[in-house]
Amino acid sequence: MNGILRRANKADASQAFIVRNLAILSQCIDCYGVDNMTKWTEGKMPEAYADKLSYDGYVYVVDGPSSLPEQQLIIATGMLNVSSGFIDALFVHPEYMNLGIGKLMLAHLERIAKTSGLLFIALESTLNAAAFYRKCGFVGNDISVYHSPRGFELDCIVMKKQLV
Repeated sequence: MNGILRRANKADASQAFIVRNLAILSQCIDCYGVDNMTKWTEGKMPEAYADKLSYDGYVYVVDGPSSLPEQQLIIATGMLNVSSGFIDALFVHPEYMNLGIGKLMLAHLERIAKTSGLLFIALESTLNAAAFYRKCGFVGNDISVYHSPRGFELDCIVMKKQLV
């Protein structure tokens, strides 16, 4: 797939938030149920999401449809806090899943972490994504509970990967 992986900016936030919501609704319902996933994705994008994306985020973009090739489409997102080594919000648009884009984004975040001198990276995986992260070298089975500001809780798996 021909695309560009680049730093995100605030102008990317609304399109990235749509990718996030589509990925959640596509992949997480079997593990967490329709009610929780609806709560997780309903409503407008929080401003804090746009701020975090512009500070810690990366997007994978492709050209738009043949009628609008100059329009860039965001098809994947990922965030890395280089201070803590925490990876967050790795989402791929459902129409582009299983093409290696998630692995590409994760490898990019790992390179940034290594370049920044980090020895480990960590994340909290949704239950449905743990197998993907394990294939990418992450380990961990401890459960943590994500307390959403939208009023629900999700079990997640705490995972880490040694970089050196």
